[in-house]
Amino acid sequence: MRRPLLFGSFCLVALIALIYCRGPAESLAGPPDGTQLIVTGQVCDKDDNSFEIQILEISEIFSDAAFKQQDNSNYSKQNKLIISYDGALSGDDVFCNEQALFIGAEVTLRGSFYNFSSATNPGEFDFAKYYYSMGYLGRIYDAEVLALSGDAGLREYLYGLRMMWKTRLYEVFPEKEATIMAAILLGEKGDVDEEIRALYERNGIVHILSISGLHITIIGMGLYKLLRKLGLSVWAAAIGGAVILVLYGMMTGFGVSVCRAVGMYLLRMLGLLWGRTYDMLTALGFVGVLMALLNPAWLGHMGYLLSFGSVLGLGLLLPALPT
Repeated sequence: MRRPLLFGSFCLVALIALIYCRGPAESLAGPPDGTQLIVTGQVCDKDDNSFEIQILEISEIFSDAAFKQQDNSNYSKQNKLIISYDGALSGDDVFCNEQALFIGAEVTLRGSFYNFSSATNPGEFDFAKYYYSMGYLGRIYDAEVLALSGDAGLREYLYGLRMMWKTRLYEVFPEKEATIMAAILLGEKGDVDEEIRALYERNGIVHILSISGLHITIIGMGLYKLLRKLGLSVWAAAIGGAVILVLYGMMTGFGVSVCRAVGMYLLRMLGLLWGRTYDMLTALGFVGVLMALLNPAWLGHMGYLLSFGSVLGLGLLLPALPT
């Protein structure tokens, strides 16, 4: 067998899929819509009218006596919440401003919980399954910040860098072109005009508006070769390029395809440093298993299936094509 690790990876992914699919018949839903929650979590991302938290504790569910007695660990697999607000958050003025609400802060808040909507017709996009695959429990509205603590760190700095580059793109390009460039380079897809998005979708190229494996390959290998041309050693160029690429992935949110591409790039650099031959399909299998172990819900995520499927197709079909 020429690629035993690839075969073993397929078997492991299939096993994880079977275990995950046979796992509970657990509902994707959290508490009933409108339930008042007090939640403590760490801010992991933000934008103009919402932010996301990694749940540390659901302190109290007090609008429904039945749910008061329920074990909150039922929701542990969905460990993130989206906090939506219009204008300013309510609560102490010290807490409720853009400077105080930094990524990495530990925040305690109270608000009304709502589940994501599930598909009601065949073929309709299922928001609940989509957000579930990315680890979200639901969304909170009318949030009131009760406490905020912690210090800004690397991720807040990267967020500021992303916003600075976004502002610069809007200064250089006309507005419509700036939204496209921001989506392609920074993963800022929310501002893309719906008409432009529909045009890309009709022509089958909407994936261009996302950070993809192609971006990572160009940036990673470009950095490595540039550092080598500047006279750095293989070790320095490989480590320097890998660090910058990981920081770029953190800045853009580490989507599924970005995780796959960064993982494969790091394996390629390890092969260079250890003097080993890089095999694309073996690296693909290893990263696929690692991601499936970290989050089995990704196995139902279209980004996971398309990203790995496209690279697998290239790896299997290209050698068979006549040169």
